[in-house]
Amino acid sequence: QCDWSSDVCSSDLERVEVFEGGASSLYGNGAMGGVISLFTRPAAPGSWRAAVDGGSRDMKHGFASAAVPLAGPFSLAVSGDYADGGGYKLIGTGAGPVDTVSSSIRRSANARLDFAPSALVTGWVSTSLFNDDRKLGTPLSRARRTNGSADAGVDIQLENAGAVSARAWDSEMREDQWATTLSTVSGVARALERTTGWAHIPSYDRGLSVGWRKGKTFGFQSVSAGADYRYYGGFYDEQLYANTAANGPTTHTTSGGNQTLSGLYVSGTLTPAAALQVELSARVDQWNNNDGVYTDAAGTTHYQNASRNAFSPRIGAKYRFTDALAAHVAAYQAFRAPNLAELYRKSQSSTAISLPNPELKPEFATGTELGLDWQPTHWAQVKGTIYAVDYRDFNTQVTISAAGVTPSTRKRLNVQKAHGLGGELYVALRPRDALTLSASGNYIDNRITDMGAATPTATLFKGARVARVPFSRATVRAAYDSKAIGLLSLVGRYEGTNTTFGNSFTLPDFGVLDASLSRGIIAGLDGFVSVENVFDRAYTVSLAGTATAPIITVGLPRTLRIGLEVYRH
Repeated sequence: QCDWSSDVCSSDLERVEVFEGGASSLYGNGAMGGVISLFTRPAAPGSWRAAVDGGSRDMKHGFASAAVPLAGPFSLAVSGDYADGGGYKLIGTGAGPVDTVSSSIRRSANARLDFAPSALVTGWVSTSLFNDDRKLGTPLSRARRTNGSADAGVDIQLENAGAVSARAWDSEMREDQWATTLSTVSGVARALERTTGWAHIPSYDRGLSVGWRKGKTFGFQSVSAGADYRYYGGFYDEQLYANTAANGPTTHTTSGGNQTLSGLYVSGTLTPAAALQVELSARVDQWNNNDGVYTDAAGTTHYQNASRNAFSPRIGAKYRFTDALAAHVAAYQAFRAPNLAELYRKSQSSTAISLPNPELKPEFATGTELGLDWQPTHWAQVKGTIYAVDYRDFNTQVTISAAGVTPSTRKRLNVQKAHGLGGELYVALRPRDALTLSASGNYIDNRITDMGAATPTATLFKGARVARVPFSRATVRAAYDSKAIGLLSLVGRYEGTNTTFGNSFTLPDFGVLDASLSRGIIAGLDGFVSVENVFDRAYTVSLAGTATAPIITVGLPRTLRIGLEVYRH
């Protein structure tokens, strides 16, 4: 399966690294709660892989990759991925005659040219293309995306002067969305569907970065510094249609602009004592919101350009009491800049008009954390962290029209504050070489502490939970690896109660069990079988409608996959 936002398919994926907590001191915009980094699997020249699998609900998937040595220091790696099927009826309780099985077709292709003219210089150039077509559970609701990108990078070892890395990228995405409305006919809910909107959304992401790192300099164990520049541009071209039998076009609007972000960062690691390691990092960011525009039948509005900045420091320390026990602490500030839709897009329905706000400021998070890492024996490990974080300047939809006016008028304002308190625990045991047991869980209590100019409602008020943040999550995993059986994994996933956007509904907790088995058949040939949601648990991922007539969107039902992979290293 592929992730359109990163152009990475699971077949290409080697590992995932997670940086928890505020990470804007290194990564800048958006890293308020952490960073997830995806790393593709390296391909040695002369190696190749191919895999096919299929499963429940006519699921089909195929993948192939090859690495070809070229002349001199050059080598080429190519891969392709295709997936189809696996859809299901999204609506459980409250489904009507128009509800159908969802579906999607996903395609991707990637090529990468590597060059290594010497032991001190390596580089690469790559390109990728991703496309998907999705039907969203009714005959008329659907979406389509195409994302193409080109990337390049070079790493240069400067011997005693450290190492320099440079990266550049250019990507473009085209997205089309069809919105619909469902009506009741002769007392039957969700019996009629009409298209009420179509949107074409082109967007661009371009940039470059340069970094330098060196060990043991300026009194530090290691030092790194860097700079980056990023350009985002995009437009939202929307045509609305009347919710009538004629279903003719009504309002046509366009909105968009561009945003440039640039930043400078520096980080270093100190060891003032043998048992103590201190990490310091800081980053300065500036972004400019430019060429904002909105056009409808009344004319064109040009928004004034704006410039903002943010400072993101972080300090962390780790103290090792013994070889088996260590503690770590950290404090940080992180931020998120408003996106183009929040700055410039205006939307309207029969009940509400949402105005853009080109004057939006960034959202900030200030947090602290404390953790322990204990490994009493070679077969047991325990990790735990507790943290507290304060959020300010959340941009929140605020009703600015008089009470009782329909449609109401809303506007995003930096008014809301929140406080989060939580903790996580991880335990891993390896009682036998072939058997690994692990469990992890976290608790999160995020509450609104100030509504600002927003009017409290029955679901949004001081002390209410922050929407779409579950109270708790947990995962339990057992893995058994032997030549006779292969690798057998059982994973149990639990999510506590959650809320919908606006806190309108509370979603019940749920737990599901997944199982998988992979095994080598002969040299160069592996097989696997997996079952997600083994007990076919019906769980709620979204809730709408009313308390007496709920419309429940359910998660993935029991899904079986069986496949083969052939390869040459």
